[in-house]
Amino acid sequence: MATRSESLDNQGVLQDLSGNRKRALGDEVAEGEVQSNKKRHTVPENTNIRDDDDISLDSDMERLFTETDDEEDTEVVDDEPEQGPVLWSEDQEGYPPCAIYHEDVKQHQARIVEFAFNIANQLSRISHKVGDMAKLYAEAIACQRFPEPKKIVIALVGDAGSGKRSLINSLLDIPHVSQEGNFGSACTCAITEFMSNFPEQTKKFAAKVVFLDATQRRKLLNAHLREYAHFHFEKDPDWTFDEKKEYRAQAQTAEGTFLDLFRGKPSFNNRTELKSYIRTAHENDSGEMISTQMEAWCNELIAAHASSQLVFIEADRAIRLRGALNPFLSSSNSSSREPCLWPLVFKVSIGIRGTRILQNLILADMPGLSDISRVRVKASKSYILSSDHLWIVAPIARCVSDTVVDSVLCEFGERFKGCLAIVGTKVDDPMTSTLFKHRYRKAAKRLDKIEKSLAEAEANGCQEEVERLTNVRLRFMVRTRNHEIAKDIYESKSEYFEKSEYGPVFFVSNERYMWLKGYKESGIKEAATQFSAELTGIPALREYALSIPVQEMWLTFMTYIQHTIVTFMKSLAIWAARTSADQGKKLRSIKERSMKASSNSSWVAVQRDAVLSLAVTMRNNLDEVAQKGYDYLHGTVRGWSWMTIRAVIAREGTFNSNAAGVGLVQWNEKLKQPTARHLMPEWDRLFLNERSCMAATEKKTTANLDALYHYLEEMMQLYNIPMEQFGDLIEAQKHGITRAVQISSDNLDKELKNTKLLTENDMRFGYFAQMMRPTYREASQIRGTGYKHKVVTMFEDLINQRTKDSPFVRMADYAANKVGHHAKIFSEDLHKTCNNIYDEVFNQFGGLMIESEDDNKDVEAVKTALGDYLPSVDAEMIDIINKLKAIEKNPNIGTTALSNRKVKKEEKQQDRKPEVKTEVKHEQL
Repeated sequence: MATRSESLDNQGVLQDLSGNRKRALGDEVAEGEVQSNKKRHTVPENTNIRDDDDISLDSDMERLFTETDDEEDTEVVDDEPEQGPVLWSEDQEGYPPCAIYHEDVKQHQARIVEFAFNIANQLSRISHKVGDMAKLYAEAIACQRFPEPKKIVIALVGDAGSGKRSLINSLLDIPHVSQEGNFGSACTCAITEFMSNFPEQTKKFAAKVVFLDATQRRKLLNAHLREYAHFHFEKDPDWTFDEKKEYRAQAQTAEGTFLDLFRGKPSFNNRTELKSYIRTAHENDSGEMISTQMEAWCNELIAAHASSQLVFIEADRAIRLRGALNPFLSSSNSSSREPCLWPLVFKVSIGIRGTRILQNLILADMPGLSDISRVRVKASKSYILSSDHLWIVAPIARCVSDTVVDSVLCEFGERFKGCLAIVGTKVDDPMTSTLFKHRYRKAAKRLDKIEKSLAEAEANGCQEEVERLTNVRLRFMVRTRNHEIAKDIYESKSEYFEKSEYGPVFFVSNERYMWLKGYKESGIKEAATQFSAELTGIPALREYALSIPVQEMWLTFMTYIQHTIVTFMKSLAIWAARTSADQGKKLRSIKERSMKASSNSSWVAVQRDAVLSLAVTMRNNLDEVAQKGYDYLHGTVRGWSWMTIRAVIAREGTFNSNAAGVGLVQWNEKLKQPTARHLMPEWDRLFLNERSCMAATEKKTTANLDALYHYLEEMMQLYNIPMEQFGDLIEAQKHGITRAVQISSDNLDKELKNTKLLTENDMRFGYFAQMMRPTYREASQIRGTGYKHKVVTMFEDLINQRTKDSPFVRMADYAANKVGHHAKIFSEDLHKTCNNIYDEVFNQFGGLMIESEDDNKDVEAVKTALGDYLPSVDAEMIDIINKLKAIEKNPNIGTTALSNRKVKKEEKQQDRKPEVKTEVKHEQL
């Protein structure tokens, strides 16, 4: 590879900044559950790994490379490159200025744990005497362990060669943990999750492999067999160029899958044998026998690995783990005699110990959405919909107008609005002066000045100055391009991205960052081209990633303190302050008559709104929608050739035709388009009603707690239970209700967005496509004279229905039922949580509120000790909560850790997020 300094020569080529790449999105896959085998496999330290590349050679070179001994072929070497001095690492960076990362938060948490420890120490004196005492002691122990927040899932999507894997290595600050490089095929063949260490993990790195289940494997094999046979054995002279291109790509994908998966099997040694084998089977039994045989081979292959190796893998070094995972994640090792397992893998989860960024995040590397395999595409899209954030990764020269970027935004942009980011990679790709000045005219004078000084240094023979100014020139061009492309993205995609202090548009150079990690495989000269860590963009992106889970972390943290901890402390104070003369039977009577949480009827209101907003609205406007669909089919489609119609049917409504006046055909989108005008405002109303319903539920439930307090007030005074502490206990429980309602609302909101996406977007697994699919399949079987009339009439009759069988009505009903289903599930969970909170009012400290009169001396001693200790704890807890609230309001208050950063703020902001209204940073010449 040429060095970066060499590529800066004026004779180089400036890459296209508009990035007009054309790729087609596939999107259909089989559904099913996944299965995993958890057998542990440890990669020994003396295991060596070799990356084998499938290289085509001319005849002379082929003889040279193939005339070797088998023993030489099997020799493996350690391919980990030598590491030089490390110039930058993650621990040199500070945390973003967020409350949860404030240095005092850990101190406050430690102090609360100390309270719980001291209480548990007192209760341990009586924990062996009575079962209720043991329960109280167990609660004190449990309060010393703060809960882990929900981990936020970030899905990384991008085309082959976009640099997703290199980006993951840089973000994690761990070279080689993810397979890098693009050698003619995608690196990622299965969903790959990167997360913190597994509970059973004993080494720094581990991986779990999840295979496709039997149903998924069967559908995958059958789909590939159909695609292979269709192109090779069912050729049609009437195929258009686009049809041939698509069918060929599908057949090649199937061929590669079979050769990788069944390597070493008879008739699978090369493409010629494979074609002959499938042809014979196809002619004899339409491929049923070979499908059964392939299923059996897959079962044997998975069983062999599940019973002996590579299901749960551990290693001390990242490169050894990567080597052990190669058969599961990559199809590049084509010279191996062993079969590759990647076609059978649904997901691989990689656990890494001690990585800061993964403590509260999961990074998911997705297979390319432009993959030919519809199975892989649908698996990716289903996973994306279940994720929390979406990052689109693309080379900087393509990220503004790349087709894949636009397709992802069109399909998922609305669903992930506010949770989207674009990461432009390869920011140091070569740029020439001429094209740079033509593209960025405002920066031309500055570049002229730099190059004038550079020419003078060259003329004077000052090599050191030449190298310094060459660096200045490169950094200036990189910053300028970053700045201008960021501006283009914010302007052209403003409906998806809103500029803020932390992104969401970033530009990185993974290669330059690895140079700072001591790996100079790229040939970058140390003196010639140097990037600071800030200019690589990785620290800024890492800071952004660390800021993503902070809200979930903070809410989990504060809710635990204000609800669980405070509730326990107040309950304990009540117990410690009580005398032994209380009457348990009467308290039990109060508990039985106490008010419970509001009934789980909120989901009924959401379901009713969904039916009114979607199902009823669609029925009210069915005449208009159906008529427009019929007019399109009758007036436009009937004018097409039968070949075009057949191609559209074969692709279930989507086809890019060369026929004049046809072009890109998207029947589902075209037919469904009139529904958007009626359903869009209804979706907005549905979201508002859902949030209002949740707010009303929270208000009613907390009001019931207040009513409970007043209902019990007289009885508590009668039985000598301190009312002040009991009132504080009620207030603490309100925090639990608020958090429970928020979690339920967030979950329902996420599922409503997914349902809206599947209702509106023209995807092969969208709801309207599901309603149309049976008709497409039925039409695909029609042949003979009058084909066009039969098919078009079939679709006209379907679309023109004005009954419940209309695909428009069925789509709306299905969406409404989905909304009701999700609302019911989350409402039931909320109802259960709220009722548990009501029960905790009486049961927080077990049966101690109804304790017998015969308290022994040990219990009385513990009560006395806690009675003396808890008031000071209560006062300090109030102070801690107030301080935490102040930190939440101003995360920079009272600390120097966040402001004393090892990364300069000014340069970091410039490199992280180029401001549209500011000038590019100028370096001294």
